[in-house]
Amino acid sequence: MSFLSDELIPHIDSAYPTTPYRVFIGHSLGGLMVVDALANHPGLFNGYLAIDPSMWWDRAKLLNRMRAAHADYRGASLFLAGANSLQQGLDTVSVMKDTATIFSRHMQSIFKLRNELIGANHLYFGWKYYPEYDHGSVPLVAEYDGLRSLFDFYKFDFRHDEFEDPGFKGDTLMAAHFAEISRRMGYTVPPPEPIVNNIGYSLMGHGQAQRAYYYFHLNMENYPNSFNVYDSMGDWYLAQGQKDKAIGSFEKALTLRENPDTRKKLLQLQNVHR
Repeated sequence: MSFLSDELIPHIDSAYPTTPYRVFIGHSLGGLMVVDALANHPGLFNGYLAIDPSMWWDRAKLLNRMRAAHADYRGASLFLAGANSLQQGLDTVSVMKDTATIFSRHMQSIFKLRNELIGANHLYFGWKYYPEYDHGSVPLVAEYDGLRSLFDFYKFDFRHDEFEDPGFKGDTLMAAHFAEISRRMGYTVPPPEPIVNNIGYSLMGHGQAQRAYYYFHLNMENYPNSFNVYDSMGDWYLAQGQKDKAIGSFEKALTLRENPDTRKKLLQLQNVHR
């Protein structure tokens, strides 16, 4: 853990354009390490994915320590995956009483960990048991499910069937949704510029100019260094007959990036004004 926190993570952050949100994934003894990081190294990671972790290790030392600690997992998310290690004649109820094999102790410790973490302080917790996968085959499917669980807050439920209705009152939902994403991720995640831009043009095409303005202006607030947001706002002003403001927007766009289409629109407007 010292290597990860003091050497590897700083090196990656120095070499790549990373974000502060980190996910730690491990299987078996690696899953034990994931749970240890959650319990004993808060703040190093945000998301934790423990795949059939070996919580039985050292007479369930880590599990017993977690039971005694009653930690606050504020801001952390964990997905716990349990595989099918049942021996012949056992099911998920009877395995909790079996002491004959390490396989039963392994499953017992995972179920006990699940029970310990359900309702834990401020922990976003997801769990799934995979009866059709054993300890060796579960990692691939559990990693996929786990990532979906850890990021289940990210998807925006866009109301396509209602959106083009002039009476639609949900234009602020997108900004609010990405504000929540930013809170969960720990850094600012604005609505994607191309999506917002397309919405603005779609509303213009449906004669809803004021709603279109909201989205174009939202992009200007979130992407003030983008040539495209000023070019789009120039198109909006031009469609409203506000030629002076359109010229100003196109000029602003061209200070950020030269573009032949924008230059052509600007020259045409300037010639009209002469």
